[in-house]
Amino acid sequence: MNHTPKRAYPWQRRRRQVLLLVASLGVFVVFPLIAYRWTASDRIREAFESARAAKLPMSVKDLATWAPAQAAKEDSEGTEAAAVAENPPGADTASPAIPQSPPPLPGGVQVPGKTLAAAIPALYRLLSLPLETPEEMDSLRNLKKEPGTRRLEETERETLRKLLAGRQEAMRAVHEVSHRPPGRFPIDLSRGRNPDSSHVKAVAEVLRYLDYEARLEGEDGNTDKAAEALLTGFRVADTMRNEPVIYSHIFYCRCVANLAEALGHVLSRCTPADAQLAKLSTAFAKAETPQTLTNALITEQAMGISLYDDPEFQRQITEGMHMPLDDYVPGATTLLMQGMGSLGRNDLDKARYVRMMSGVIEASRHPAHEMTARVDGMIRGPWASQHWLPRPSDSLASAPWMIRAYAELLTTVRAGVIASAMERYRLVGGFTPEYLDGLIPAFLDSIPLDPFDGKPLRFRRENADYLVYGIGINRTDDNGKSGDGPHRRTGDIVLRVEH
Repeated sequence: MNHTPKRAYPWQRRRRQVLLLVASLGVFVVFPLIAYRWTASDRIREAFESARAAKLPMSVKDLATWAPAQAAKEDSEGTEAAAVAENPPGADTASPAIPQSPPPLPGGVQVPGKTLAAAIPALYRLLSLPLETPEEMDSLRNLKKEPGTRRLEETERETLRKLLAGRQEAMRAVHEVSHRPPGRFPIDLSRGRNPDSSHVKAVAEVLRYLDYEARLEGEDGNTDKAAEALLTGFRVADTMRNEPVIYSHIFYCRCVANLAEALGHVLSRCTPADAQLAKLSTAFAKAETPQTLTNALITEQAMGISLYDDPEFQRQITEGMHMPLDDYVPGATTLLMQGMGSLGRNDLDKARYVRMMSGVIEASRHPAHEMTARVDGMIRGPWASQHWLPRPSDSLASAPWMIRAYAELLTTVRAGVIASAMERYRLVGGFTPEYLDGLIPAFLDSIPLDPFDGKPLRFRRENADYLVYGIGINRTDDNGKSGDGPHRRTGDIVLRVEH
């Protein structure tokens, strides 16, 4: 039987080519895109389920219900702690009720508000006038640039005396009002990453003048007034102690660290009484609030997540990114970002951000030295990973570096605990001990640990002078040689006292 081969028509060949092309597109393009989208959805679901299992707020809306509950808990604990501090066991705990309208302070100054936080704006206005002259501002700028323990120059002392004399009634009001309950500032977390922070400037201004007062009174040998200025500074700073915003908490730690540096200056000029030193030591020890740091990181995570759904933020991120391809095809990065975003890239990046922030939050629940070690590992690991296309999480992920800043400030705060105890030892023994162990158990229960390596803070005596220090970010003992600049990468973090 003869078999006649079928004739192949051109249209049949073209159909096979089209089918092959469609199949290739399905295998090499469509299926990978579907898999990419499915992976993105799966990862964001896993990240959110893990965070919600830990009962963490995952949006600004969640913060609206989470933050008040935390505030009530912290305020209750703070009230109990304050009651113990003001009324030690055996003391008469009866205290007069705070009037609805506080009476005028000595001098006729009226400061409204039942709490210190409510009074801060009025205190800020009282201190803002009269304005400083350009010459005074230059002198104060030099003082701020090189605070340390050096003796003030005559021009600096005269400037401080003039400023404080012109604000005598205002400073008296600050000291009087500081004994009110600390309270807290109203923070509208529904505004996302842009809550009202006007109170930060007001608190900073009040603390600035208390710092000036402590240093000047220390220079003049007025130990009681110098110590009271520092203790008032702690009470003012406490108004921001439990604020669940990361930048506010770092600011609070900076305030306490500045008080520690001012303490070093005061102790280099005079020695307060034992009772005042004991209060200062307690104030420094109470300033460490790890739970507030954790709460601030939780808030930061929820605010960061909300930005992924903010078109304005996405537009700003896209416009601020540039790739070499943009030099040849203007707007190429924007088109790629938008195209990949529609395929699920934003979900993948959001999942990455949540995983990394969850890691930082978990790290913050550990002792400070373990926290810094974990976060440093993240900086060298997940946070250091590069991608061919810029990611929003790279702009949002500032928390690890904030943790480093927190650890640096915490080093100075803990050094303040030791310096206070050291001066109490000197009052009793007449000399500085050779080793920190000499402070135990009479003045310290234990030696505060270095937040960077978990070892006791270092101590070195130089004749009558001494310094307490931690090793800092480089994790190298530089024998008490301090680093330069606000973001130290070398050198130790040092608190020096000169006698």
